This record gives sequence, C-alpha cells and structure tokens, in this order.
Amino acid sequence: MHRLLAGLLALVLLSACGTTSNVPLSSPLKQSPAVETLPGSITILYTENLRHHRCIAGKGYIAASWTIELGPSSIGMFDQIFSAFFENPVTLQADAASQIPANSKGVIEVGLLKFDGCEVTGPIGRQKITVAYQATLRARDGSVIARWEGHGRAGPADNLEGYTEKIPFGEVETRYLGAVTSLAMRRAAADFVVNFEQDQRLRAWLEK
Repeated sequence: MHRLLAGLLALVLLSACGTTSNVPLSSPLKQSPAVETLPGSITILYTENLRHHRCIAGKGYIAASWTIELGPSSIGMFDQIFSAFFENPVTLQADAASQIPANSKGVIEVGLLKFDGCEVTGPIGRQKITVAYQATLRARDGSVIARWEGHGRAGPADNLEGYTEKIPFGEVETRYLGAVTSLAMRRAAADFVVNFEQDQRLRAWLEK
C-alpha cells in the first residue's frame, strides 16, 4: 500500500514537472486611500515596462515554472490612488503621449522600478519578494518637476491573505507567490501614497 501511494505521488510530481502556472494576484487595494484632493487636471501614463510586464519564475517543486504579470493589478491599484488624489485624472496609452488633454497641466508617468518575484527558488513558503514603483511628473514641455517612489516587501512571516494551509496540493506554490506579491504591491502603494502626499512640489506647481 505504501509503495502504491509513493508511486502515485511520484507520478503526480513528474506529471507537473513540465507545467507552467499563472500566479493569481488579488486586488492589492481594498479601498481608495483617504487623501486630500489636489487642484487642477493631470494626465496619467503607465509605461510599457509596467503595462506589459510578464516574467517567468522557475525551479518549482510542483510546477516547473510560474508566469507572473504585474501590469493589470498594478494599473488598477494606481487608478484608485490617482482617482483619490485628483478630481478627474485622464489615463493615456503609452503610444498616445502627444494627445495630452488641453486642460491637463502635465503627465505623471508610472513605471515598474523593481520586482524580484521571478528570481525566487524553492522550497516555496520561505521567499521574500520586493516590488517598487516610480512615478515622474513632467510638465507639458517635457521638463521634470518631481519624482516619487514606492517600495514594498513581503514574506512568510507576514499575514498572507488568500494563502492558507487548506488549499489544493497543486496550488500551494502559485497561491503563496500570489499572496506574497500582492502584499508587497500593497505595501509599495502605501509607501508611494505617503511620499506623494508629503511632497509639496506637486501642489505648488499645480497652483501656479
């Protein structure tokens, strides 16, 4: 009986060796930040390295590799943030930078500064993941007014929402990576909001 169970387990592991799993990312922000709305209109531009982010992590025990895409979740998160900071932020595609609305004073470009989640190696459950974003405020003439960053890090010592021990065997790795990455993203967003709100250069420039 023990040999049979061991053989079945080995079969499951071997059959998974060639698989690639997509890491599920939960919505990092449960609600928009409570911040003071800034005057004036601004345009938001998400850079290509964020919009099209996609990387593959390998060396798993169950899955041979995992695909992680930060773009959609990150953009949704920053849409919430800028909707709280500005009355009517306008989002442009990266290839439409020249189409800034006439009433917009400038553009805030948001990009991915760092993500080391695709460098993790087994065993799953011990890794720490770092996420960092950078935003650059440019006037209509392209001159840089200010820059801000947001850094977040999470790991197994944290309370990981969406990850418990009572999950299907084949989902242990992807669920853990998704939970750690989502928390790191949320912490990076919180750090960004604090840095953004405390910087008086933006308000002074908008009020000119």
